[in-house]
Amino acid sequence: DRHETVRWRTAEALGKIGPESRPAVPALVRTLSETGLVATEGAKALGRIGAGAREAVPALAAGLRSPDVYFRREVAKALVRIGPDGAGAVPALIEALRDKDKVVRMESARALGRMGGAARSAVAALTAATKDSDDLVKRAALQSLEAIQAAP
Repeated sequence: DRHETVRWRTAEALGKIGPESRPAVPALVRTLSETGLVATEGAKALGRIGAGAREAVPALAAGLRSPDVYFRREVAKALVRIGPDGAGAVPALIEALRDKDKVVRMESARALGRMGGAARSAVAALTAATKDSDDLVKRAALQSLEAIQAAP
């Protein structure tokens, strides 16, 4: 739709539907190239679809470099919810562990932990994150290191 409000409200509605919105993943991926609420609600919706949105991982990973902190937060949360199949996002998540926003750092650490053994290349970055200035980031990094080490 040409109206921004219609686009973000549609993405929001698809997110509320959840995994059954899987057929809308390609359209939601396109929202990630927009700005503001359209992109943010698109990222939220992809996260709520979960593992069925794994084809969105490359576009979400690219979103971790956005100047919009709220969008980066939702992208990191979406990658957590998509789970282990988001392994293609590992390099972007490692970079996001150094984000200036503590929520982005925490959610990035959580996403890496959910990926288990596929995120073994993140061990050094997660180890460094255990010294973060924020306690929640430290805890997420420690939990993720445990999950990666326990993975087969």
